[in-house]
Order: sequence, then C-alpha cells, then structure tokens
Amino acid sequence: ADLVNDVLKPQPGVRRIVVNTVTKIATVEHDSEQISAVDICNLLNGKLLGASLVHTGIEGEASEGTVIRRMRRQALLECLVIALQIGSICWGSLIPLIIGFCLSYSLFLSAGRALAMKKFTDVSVLMLLAAVGAVINMQWTEAVLVGTIVNASGLIQTYMGLRVTASLAEASVSTESSVAILADSRKMVEVNDLQVGDRILIRTGDSIPADGVVIDGNASVDESRLTGESIPVYKTKGSKVFSGTLIVKGALPIVEVTARVGRTQKVTDLIQEAAGQHTPLQDTVETFARYYTPLVVILSLVTGLYCWSLERGVIVLVAACPCSIVMAAPVAYMTAIVTCLRRYCGTVIKSPSVIESLAKLELVAFDKTGTLTQGEHHVTSTKLFPAAKALGEKGVLRLAAAVESLSPHPLASAVVNYYTGCTASYVGGSSSLPSVENYK
Repeated sequence: ADLVNDVLKPQPGVRRIVVNTVTKIATVEHDSEQISAVDICNLLNGKLLGASLVHTGIEGEASEGTVIRRMRRQALLECLVIALQIGSICWGSLIPLIIGFCLSYSLFLSAGRALAMKKFTDVSVLMLLAAVGAVINMQWTEAVLVGTIVNASGLIQTYMGLRVTASLAEASVSTESSVAILADSRKMVEVNDLQVGDRILIRTGDSIPADGVVIDGNASVDESRLTGESIPVYKTKGSKVFSGTLIVKGALPIVEVTARVGRTQKVTDLIQEAAGQHTPLQDTVETFARYYTPLVVILSLVTGLYCWSLERGVIVLVAACPCSIVMAAPVAYMTAIVTCLRRYCGTVIKSPSVIESLAKLELVAFDKTGTLTQGEHHVTSTKLFPAAKALGEKGVLRLAAAVESLSPHPLASAVVNYYTGCTASYVGGSSSLPSVENYK
C-alpha cells in the first residue's frame, strides 16, 4: 500500500488512492484529462507492481469473473511452487535446494519493489537479508524455508482475496438483473449493453436492471437491499429508481436509464474501498514494522560480532523474520467484513474502524424493522366468525385476497401472499381471484 501511494501521490490529477492489501485492488480517483488509467498502470508496473485495469467507473465495468479466474490461476501456481519447495527440503540434496530457493519469487518481488522505492526498512528486505545470509552460510534448507514461508503467506493472501471477491460478486449478482426489456421494441437485451438514455420496461416482480427515472407508470418498489427499509417505496412519473431493487406491485412501462454503473455496484465498490481504509491498529502495526527491521538487523550484527560467528547472526535474522505481520490486521478485517456480508443478512461494514469500535461498545440502539426483523408481514392464524362458516376458511381467504390485491398496503400483501403464495403472480387480474367492483 505504501509503495502504491509513494508512486501515485506525486502525480498530477490523482485525487484519492485506496489500496486493499488483501484483494490487491487499488482504487484510484483521478482526472482522466491529466493522467489516464493506462498511465497509472504503467507507473505502477515500472516499480514491478504488476498492475492491470479492473474497473474504471462509468468508462468500463467491473469484471469480478476475470479477477476471480486470475486469482484461481495464481493460487494454483503458488500451490505448485510451495509443493516443489517442500519437496526440495524433504529431498535435502544441494541442487534441489538451490532450485527451491530460486522459486522464492514472492520474496524477490516484494523485496525488489521495496528497494526500488528505497524502502530499506520494509519487512520484505529483512526476510531477503535472512535468506541471503542463510545462503552465504551454506544453510540452504533455512533459506528455502524462508522463501516457502513467504510464498505460503502470499497463498493465504490470494485465498482471502479470492473469497472476498467471490462474496462481493455473489452479492452483486444476487441483487441485479442480467437482462432488460426495451420499452419501444419489447426486445430483450443484456444489461451490459444498455446505454444512458435507453428506455426500458419493468414489470411486477422484476428486479430493476439499471438506475433510471420513471417516465410512465406507477409501482411500489422494495428498496430494502439498499436502504434497509422494509416498507415499499411508491414510484410515479419523475421518481428515481435504482438497480437491484424489486417491483412488488404495479409496473413501470417506461424508465429512462440514467447511469451504466448501478447503485448496487457502487455499494460493492464502497465495500472494496472500505476494506482498504487504514485504521489506528493497522497504522500501529506498520509503524512497528518500520522500526522492527533495522532493530533486527542491528541485533543480528551485534550477535554475530559478539560471538564472532556468521551462523549465529544469520540465526537471529531467520528467527526474527516477521513474515506476514503487516498482513495480520487486513486479513482479520476482511474476514469480518465478508462474514457479515454472507452470514448476517447482507450486513455491510462501511469502514474497518467500526470493527475496532465494537470492542468498546456498552450500549447498542437498533432500528428494529428490517434490521432485527425481516420487515415482512405474515398471516400466522385465522379465525372464522359464525356468519362466514358457510364459505369455509379457504373461501373467506379467497375473497379477502381478492380485495387486498388492489391495495398497496404491506398488510394487504401479507393476506394475498398467505392465500396465493406469491403476491406478484396475482396482480392485475392474472389469477383465479374473483373480480372486485367499486373498490375504494
């Protein structure tokens, strides 16, 4: 993260940089007239950072599938390299050990990046010194072991990034529609092919595929996935609608698309950015690492000179290797964020600092509806009055559902849903419910 900031901050046109060290994604807000996304990638690659474009706001679209496939290939490669290194250690011969040491590419890359940016106190430099010292002292097993540990740390980071990216992609896919219907031609098109200004048709029960403005129609829209409010929002001409929300009653014959990147995708991007924000604990860990490296180097030199033994100095270097100390906080934060997203009803943690604050809480005030409860009404039991017994329970419920199907009230939807099983399927006379006249 520090290397990315050091490279990009001095550049004109770069406004904001957020680096997620777990998913290895940097979000850069920049003025495209002063510096392009390609120029940013070239600057980072000049420092051996291996950057490529993933998302460029409204100029392009996030390709989580591409990122996931790349991470899987990287994880398989890292597993193979680690297996070869462990095999060389078990074999114990000199040539396999030399080959195993040369496979410590994660160590060489991370240390090379730090040295290129003159970050001599980076922990990767310390680990490289330990490995090189072990080689000089002909302790090839220890040298390969250091490289294997660094590669294993990289594998853990890749696996965590894969889980995080897959979870975010799953959350995005589960809420947004992949197709849309054009209002004029009634032709079905991919959401990715929609352009700003296109007019689409959205029917009852459909997920809104893109952000837009209602030109014609009236509908009740469930926006709970975005706002947490369980009560549907009534939309009419001029109202704004957001991708990932659901029409529970009514229809919108004409909606004009206003943005290619939907509100749900923006929420996903916010989660990615949130995971890259620094917290006091992370700053403390990274500050500790900056002082830790020179301290260990000095300690190893003192030990080697005092004992007049290169071997003992190297032992201090190898034993003091911090390996993934800097990754400890980000991995913990990302695990917490993904766990909340996947297991606790899609709870979004906007900033990692919130996780640190949880340990200090003594009193919590919750919004009950849609937070502690699902915010959906259900009929739990029925009781017939004597005058209605001739119709029977099913007959009474059928008449009640017919009347309530014309009402937008949430309690009315509960009655219809109790009888039919799906409110959206029984709107507009498309069911066996009897017709209702003089409804007011």
